[in-house]
Amino acid sequence: MIPLWLMSLMSFNPIDWGREHGARVSDSIAIGTTSYGGRGLFAVEDIEADKELLYLPGSLQLGVGQLAEGDDAEMQKFVKSLPWRDILASELTLIPCAISIIAAMRDEESFFHSYLQTIPTEYTNAMANLEDDDSPSLTGSPLTADKVISKRRILRQIHQQLAPSLPLRELSWASAVVSSRAFSRRRPSPVNPDRIDRIGPIAAVDSSRFLPLIDITNHGGKT
Repeated sequence: MIPLWLMSLMSFNPIDWGREHGARVSDSIAIGTTSYGGRGLFAVEDIEADKELLYLPGSLQLGVGQLAEGDDAEMQKFVKSLPWRDILASELTLIPCAISIIAAMRDEESFFHSYLQTIPTEYTNAMANLEDDDSPSLTGSPLTADKVISKRRILRQIHQQLAPSLPLRELSWASAVVSSRAFSRRRPSPVNPDRIDRIGPIAAVDSSRFLPLIDITNHGGKT
């Protein structure tokens, strides 16, 4: 059975989508299939040093800016109400970006929606399974396992307190996506001052961004 994300990719060209929304994508790169069956960004010819391969305008860098500008009041309230002392102490600062991805996935009118549909629905990283505390891949690293379990428990508590109507599986998936694919920008586009109150001043300075196309540059396996 073909995974849903792969079916979406078969009928959707991410590079054409990016160019349509203002990205500059060099003809020297293309999306290809990796050795493990996923997708990655590959060079299709020799590339000169310092050649621009991919540029994304601020509007294509998904994060708290889009969340603040959108209409998902539930997700905006979730982020605004986050217990930031616990978030910082447990190193869970990925949450605002994860919630921004969820809001875009829930909004079929968002131009990010079609791209997000092409992301695999299953992950195996530390944030991929918030439902329980099992970490079989970390059995040989008890200190790391304890840290992961602590993060999961805190995130479950936050979820239950602030957004019980949001399926925990969705939060788990979005958190895994951010852990695997998002980047921290040095100078991200600032949130519109007129929209900061929707998500709160702390979330508004979050610098994590999901960068379409760039997100698959580290998923190409060995080169």
